[in-house]
Amino acid sequence: MNYPFSVQWPKDNLFANAYVHDILTYRYNWHTTEYEIDIVLKGKAEYSSGGKLYTLGEDDLILVNPSVGHASLAKDENTLALVLRFSLSAFRSYLKPRTMYRFSCCSDQNSRGDTGFCRIRFYAAQFIKALFEDNMYSLLTAKGALELLLSSLCGFFPPEIIPAPGKEDESHREALRNIIKYIDANYASKISLEELARFSQYNRTYISTIFKDGIGMNFYDYLKGVRFQHANYELVSTRKNLTDIALDNGFPELKLYNSYFREIFHCTPAAYRENTGAGKIPLRYDQQNFYEIDNADVRKKLNEYLYL
Repeated sequence: MNYPFSVQWPKDNLFANAYVHDILTYRYNWHTTEYEIDIVLKGKAEYSSGGKLYTLGEDDLILVNPSVGHASLAKDENTLALVLRFSLSAFRSYLKPRTMYRFSCCSDQNSRGDTGFCRIRFYAAQFIKALFEDNMYSLLTAKGALELLLSSLCGFFPPEIIPAPGKEDESHREALRNIIKYIDANYASKISLEELARFSQYNRTYISTIFKDGIGMNFYDYLKGVRFQHANYELVSTRKNLTDIALDNGFPELKLYNSYFREIFHCTPAAYRENTGAGKIPLRYDQQNFYEIDNADVRKKLNEYLYL
């Protein structure tokens, strides 16, 4: 089984992947078709999810719903987290068409020992350990652990049923993929719906619709998120001044970058850089250090979760 682990059971609409990584600086991202569970195995981390800020200590966990922007920041050195993502379609048979579950699930020092959180940690540890062992029964064990995790989520953290993004046909998906590639390649330039319409040869209304349905957010929010992601990487990996960082990554002025940073992370870019230190984070924003689960720290925590 390759690491990070990735498995799928198409007949059950069930897809999942898992890994352990060290948390460094904010990596702002979102997943349109997956739920994500993050469990802090060691250290302390700050999570931004949906514009709210959460501080998670060792053994705390947070669930991020599909299409919700999120990021993490290590507050202690050598902070490690287990990440488990599973498909939005996993709950399809329990829902009416064009609806989805939205969970509220985040522990803290007062609730991390509650039964529901203990169950989630147990099944997440069982899932990743089964895949690591990679024997003839690994997939059977992993699937059982994942299904019990989903059952525990619904049982201990009853979800809200909300409208789901529309399901596009293949032509819509292909159009959306091409538009996203264009944005990702040209995010630093001034991009408008009119420009995307000329590039894609679709009208503005169509582009707005497939963006909202396919990504779960509007075009301008997506563009701002891409610019923000790249700017934050330069914030911690270079010594460029803040104005140049903002302008070089598509923000028309520093004030807008500062405002958005404060909205998401509840501090200014300057304060965060001073706290972190420019030039100390060598990884790109889209890179991660993965840990094998036979690492001593990882193995210790997984065993704790499995043998409470």
